[in-house]
Amino acid sequence: MSSNLSLRGRRLGALVLAVTFLGAPTSVLAQGRGDAGAKASSDGKDDVARAKELFDVGAREYSSGDFDLAIQAFEQAYAISPREGIMFSMAQAHRRQYERTGDRANLSRAVALYKEYVDKVKSGGRVTDAVKALGQLEPELKKLNDAAGTAVEVTPPPPIAKKTRIVVNIYVDGTTVSIDDGPPKKPPVNEEVKPGPHRVKLTAPGYFDEERAIDIGEGEIAPANLPQRERPAELTIDTESGADISVDGRYIGEAPLSRAVELPSGRHYVAVLENGHDTWEKDVDLVRGKKHVLTADLSSTTQRDLSYAVFAGAGAFAATGIVFGALAIERQTHASGLLDDRETRTLSQAELLDYEDAKKSRSLYTGVAIGTASGGVALAILGTGLIVFDKPRAVAAPSAAPTAKPSDGGSTEPSVDEPKDVEMTTSSLDIGPGYVFGSLGFSF
Repeated sequence: MSSNLSLRGRRLGALVLAVTFLGAPTSVLAQGRGDAGAKASSDGKDDVARAKELFDVGAREYSSGDFDLAIQAFEQAYAISPREGIMFSMAQAHRRQYERTGDRANLSRAVALYKEYVDKVKSGGRVTDAVKALGQLEPELKKLNDAAGTAVEVTPPPPIAKKTRIVVNIYVDGTTVSIDDGPPKKPPVNEEVKPGPHRVKLTAPGYFDEERAIDIGEGEIAPANLPQRERPAELTIDTESGADISVDGRYIGEAPLSRAVELPSGRHYVAVLENGHDTWEKDVDLVRGKKHVLTADLSSTTQRDLSYAVFAGAGAFAATGIVFGALAIERQTHASGLLDDRETRTLSQAELLDYEDAKKSRSLYTGVAIGTASGGVALAILGTGLIVFDKPRAVAAPSAAPTAKPSDGGSTEPSVDEPKDVEMTTSSLDIGPGYVFGSLGFSF
């Protein structure tokens, strides 16, 4: 008989128990008709959920080495949902308790449960393990009984008084547990209470407070492993008005946003886009329940800077056109004045040369004015096109974002090693999202 179990052995044993429980066939629920049938189905689901919760408590206590509590939880689960897998788990827990304490009552109970399991299952399941265990335990029980001068006894010993307890052993880091508004305690919690109604409250930084009202019967275990919901992180983004904001590839809105963006903790990809500006992007790590502020300073694109230079050139050309246009008008006015004078008198040779020079200057200035004005218009059109088609680069969230869990040290539940040689059968259970000790997933 081994007096001490290694932690790894207990953890592997706990996982075997979990797999056994999952592989056990579910009991067939009678289905009625109408409202009565629906209520029966709902009650059946509630019973299975409660049995599973109790089994989880037992498996975790088995893993931690509290076999007495594991036995109590398994027995309570079996009373609600009598599955052969739970029966095998009870046998395992009695066996481990016997190895620890040498109590013949635990050995006798383990032998009885192993035999009952083999008788009911016949083959498959954990029958091979049960038969192997019986091969080791029955001779040992016979030897103890012979030494005590009694016949081999494989029937269960008389039931002993069980404690009424509230158990919390699945929780996130930083959790405190308060029972009936009592002082907060750090889990795991295994508190003996009086039968009757009680209130359990779980509090953890970065999580919403969770409460449950529990009505406990005499000698029962009441699991209070409440699902703890994360508080969202709040992200405020300070940037230029009118910019488009997206998070993880999803459009959030146009700046300024009316309120902070609520997001789950972890890494997120933030992008800010505005015409004429380079796309601003950043990966940020958000912590649950915390407020975060990002300042997105947008820089103009080379194309936008070029458009401003083009507009400046267009302005210069326009100004030049106006100047030469004014000069052309002045030369035209001067020439027209000389023509008017010729109607009343004879122009001198110098005036005739001046007239010819004014006409030539007018033509030259007019051409320059038209050319520079046309160039200014062309540059203005080019600058407008540079602005209109200066769109920000489209972005998509990296495939790896968002995922990482918070960086504030929060973890979910204790993990244990996963056995590599376990074959899990689903029977009428569906494998889906969930967990068993952080390694095996299932849902009813």
